[in-house]
This record gives sequence, structure tokens and C-alpha cells, in this order.
Amino acid sequence: MSDLATGNRPEEFNFDRAQLLARVDGDEELMLHLVSLFVETVPRSMASIQAALIRRDLETLLEAIHSLDNSVGVLGETRTFEMLHELTTLLSVPDWPRAFAVWTAVEQRMSLLEAELRRRFDL
Repeated sequence: MSDLATGNRPEEFNFDRAQLLARVDGDEELMLHLVSLFVETVPRSMASIQAALIRRDLETLLEAIHSLDNSVGVLGETRTFEMLHELTTLLSVPDWPRAFAVWTAVEQRMSLLEAELRRRFDL
């Protein structure tokens, strides 16, 4: 499994509320909207990636991963972003066994990230 697949405890997330607030020019309402939208859409995105991975549908898989890594990138959660980038790299070969292993780690991390965002933003 990937070295990036470690560090799944919420206190190890790179999410920085102040940094996200700065990205939206101090607009608290916009920041909350972005976080809420992320939390609402993550389950659907994750299910789409899981289904495409099982089908080995590279085109759909890469599109879904790209969409998710953009969302993660906006939040500034670099570790998860790196894991998604690694998954994309593995799929370019494709190395399915390693891709499934990294995906498992991404699923775990995304579940924790979603829970942490819900906690921090009282969602």
C-alpha cells in the first residue's frame, strides 16, 4: 500500500480553516457553502468512483477522481489530494491491484475528512 495511505487521524488533516477563509476573501458564508457542498456531494462522488473502479471504466473513473481532487484541493487538504493524484498515476498504467489498495485508503480518509468537516462546521 501507498506510503501516502497513512495519517488517517483527523488531527493530522492539513485542513486549515483560516487558509480556506483567505481563499474566499474572508467570506464566511461562501466558505460554509463550499464546505457544505463538499460534504453533501462526497458520498455520491465516492460511490461513482467505487463503481467505475469495479467496472474498470477508466474514462469515468478519471473524470470522477478529477472532480473529487478539485474539491479536496479547494479545501486545502493536501494529503488526500496527493493520494488521489497517486491513484490517477496508478490508473495511467493501469496497476489495478495497487489502485484498489490506494482507493481503500482514500475511502477511509475521505470518511474521516467528511466527519471532521461536519464537526468543525457544525453540519
